[in-house]
Order: sequence, then C-alpha cells, then structure tokens
Amino acid sequence: MKLILSFLVILFCVNFSFAQKNNYHWIKLKKQRPVKILEVGASGGVSWYYGDLCDYFYTLRYLKPAYGIYGRYQFNYHFAVRGSLNQGYLWADDKYSVDVNRRFRNLRFESKLIEGNAIAEYNFSGLKTCPYFDYTPYIFAGIGVFKFDPTTTYNGVKIRLSELNTEGQGILPDRKPYTLTQVSIPFGGGFKIALAHHFIIGIELGWRKTFTDYIDDVSTGYVNPSVLAGTNGSLAATISDLSEQQTLSHDVNFDKRGNPKAKDWYMIGGITVGYVIQSNCAPRFLNSPKKRMKRLFCPSISKPR
Repeated sequence: MKLILSFLVILFCVNFSFAQKNNYHWIKLKKQRPVKILEVGASGGVSWYYGDLCDYFYTLRYLKPAYGIYGRYQFNYHFAVRGSLNQGYLWADDKYSVDVNRRFRNLRFESKLIEGNAIAEYNFSGLKTCPYFDYTPYIFAGIGVFKFDPTTTYNGVKIRLSELNTEGQGILPDRKPYTLTQVSIPFGGGFKIALAHHFIIGIELGWRKTFTDYIDDVSTGYVNPSVLAGTNGSLAATISDLSEQQTLSHDVNFDKRGNPKAKDWYMIGGITVGYVIQSNCAPRFLNSPKKRMKRLFCPSISKPR
C-alpha cells in the first residue's frame, strides 16, 4: 500500500512540474460538454434486391458493386444524423431459380439504383475521437428517395420495361403505370471505429423497405398477349410472357405473374471511411499567460475557442 501511495505521489509531482513548465492547468468545467463531431466520408460495398424474381432474401449471385458519399454530424455521445447519396445496381433472372415454375416463367430484369437518404443513428457505447482508438456498434433508421429503371435484354437489345406496360398498366382500369422515383425506409446497423482523431472507419448493413412492387417490373398477373399487342405493340406482348410458346399467359386457369401482396426490397452494405472535419471532444487545457484554450495530447482539426 505504501508503495502504491508513493508511486501516485511521484506521478502527481511529475505531472504538476510538467504543467508548470508549460504554463498549463486543468480547467474544471461545471458541466461536461457534449461531444460534437462533424464528418464527411465515402462508402463502398455491394447492393442486391429481393422480390418476385428472388428465391431468398440473401442471394450471393445477385450482389453488385455499390458506392456513395455521406456527411454525418454527431451531436452527443450516442446520437448522430447523416445524409447519404448512394449508387448501386440490382438484377435477377428466373433461370437461376431453384423453383422449376420460376425457371419456366423465364423473366429477368436489371436496374441502376440511385438513392438519397436522411438517417438518424444511435451509438450504443458512445463515440469519441479521443483517445486515439474508440469504437461502438450502432443502429440507424430514416427515410430515403430512390430512382430505378428496370430493363431487360432481348435478342441482344436492352429494353426499358416501364415503357411496355407488361402487366397492362394504363390499359386495365385497376392497373396504373408505376413511377420510377419512390420512397424507401432505410434501417440497419453497423460498427465504427475512431482512429487518430481524424478518421472514422466502419462496416454497415442496411435494408430498404419500399412501397413499390415494380422494381423488377413484376407484380400481378398476365394480360392476354393479343390485348397488349393491340395497344402497346408486339414487343410488349412478347416481353410480358417469356415462357415457352407463351404458355402461362394463354392458360385461362393461370394468370399469376407475380405476388402483389409483397413489396420489393433492396439492400446496401459495405465499408465506410470518414474524415473528421471538426471535433470538440478532446481534453482542454488553459494556457495561463495568454489566457486562451489549447488542446494537449489529443488535438482535433477544429480551432480552439
């Protein structure tokens, strides 16, 4: 016990001497200042889709590259807000299905995805840019707007499916054309690490709940090909039913093309790398002769007040 007390006394004296030599003194704040971190960054990873042309929620075959940029403002230890702009790619093909009926249906699509969102984050253990290494798991939720444009390739030519009204949109009274800009609800979680005051690196996985069933241009039932041919042309009639000899659309006892009760989903996951523009969570000291605030040991990019 005496040895421990002696060590503490020596350590205090060394620190006191160092502070006196450099004219630094601890400032005792009545109330701890909230952590505030302003960060900009980029993300890279994958995007994929789940809907009428997918067997499972996760299918490795359908992973495609995705990337984006973001800005994040953390206004205390646990809460942050973020705005992001992402771009990805979605696709699926019945020929890869494990269901023989879907393979016979023989539909396929691909689409570029552009998304903007506003998100709130909750850090479970808080996050600081000082000390040099701090980390936390987190969850997030928000609202997003995304743009898609389903296409397919037929005889080597890429065709925009929304222009063909393959399920009789605008022809049948109960089927309206769909818009290519839609709202989504992004939510998910991740893990992030603050490194060397200036960088925050993380890994994240996010789901997007949408309110459309036409990301893949498949939702309800078949329309008689002769009706589509008479209104939208022979190409629309052909693309709407790619089963052998258009068997499905000619079967009066079978008109199911998709499932209108289940909306489409898409997901984005990957790695984020952020650069800290401003942070106020480093320890503060007072320089007595100049009467101004300085940071010691844990500097940040922001200028001291």
